[in-house]
Amino acid sequence: MIDAVVHMGYMTQRHMMSLLRQPVLVVTKVVEPFLWFALFAAVFHRVVDIPGFGGDYVDFLTPGVVVTSAFFPSCWNGMLILQDIERGTLDRLLVTPVRRSALVTGPVMRQVISGFVPALVIMGVGLLLGARYEGGVVGVAVFLLAVAAFGFAISMFSNFVALLVRKEETLVGLVNFSMMPLTFLSTTFMPDHLVPGWVSAVARCNPVNWAVEVGRQTLGDGPDWGLVFIRLGLLTGLGMLLMSAAVRALGAYQRDA
Repeated sequence: MIDAVVHMGYMTQRHMMSLLRQPVLVVTKVVEPFLWFALFAAVFHRVVDIPGFGGDYVDFLTPGVVVTSAFFPSCWNGMLILQDIERGTLDRLLVTPVRRSALVTGPVMRQVISGFVPALVIMGVGLLLGARYEGGVVGVAVFLLAVAAFGFAISMFSNFVALLVRKEETLVGLVNFSMMPLTFLSTTFMPDHLVPGWVSAVARCNPVNWAVEVGRQTLGDGPDWGLVFIRLGLLTGLGMLLMSAAVRALGAYQRDA
């Protein structure tokens, strides 16, 4: 167990160093949240005029944009695995004593760690625009924990798919096919009671919606902690399940290599 954690640390460090060597990518990760917030706030701000909406749209939108900013990069995390396959790096790592779980958790932890930056930026912009985080520091911390669990699960799914298909074109097609439907089949931009019934039903099984719900509860006044812990448990369980699947897919790749 200790070896697995140590090896994961080394693999995470490797991928973080690769990220920091790309200053344009780092700047993009910081600037992009401003663009997301400006875009979504401009497009959807009039929904507060819909009868029955209630509340301030910045308060409502902020958790959704935080989750979205974690969701999209996480979907592409499998590209790091495919790059290692293409360069032969993964094959060389597989003949070393490194734990196989570390080879899939390393790139995922890079996304989880780097994902805190846009999350904090968006929440800061939300404050400037008038958002009120009634849940205080505890609420913000629990929400960031949910975002991390969500990013871990989605990144792990991306790695699992990458190890199955082993083609960048296939991964790109699958990601493009799933990102927008999962985003809009949630309550990211519209309250649950104002979307069609079938959308609401799908949203209850949508990990994007689980993370958004945690944010709305923990950042608001009087959170339903039972719901929060259920959603956190679902996100954590999904991440562990997908990690197991990704490690198995890595084993299949090693046998085929």
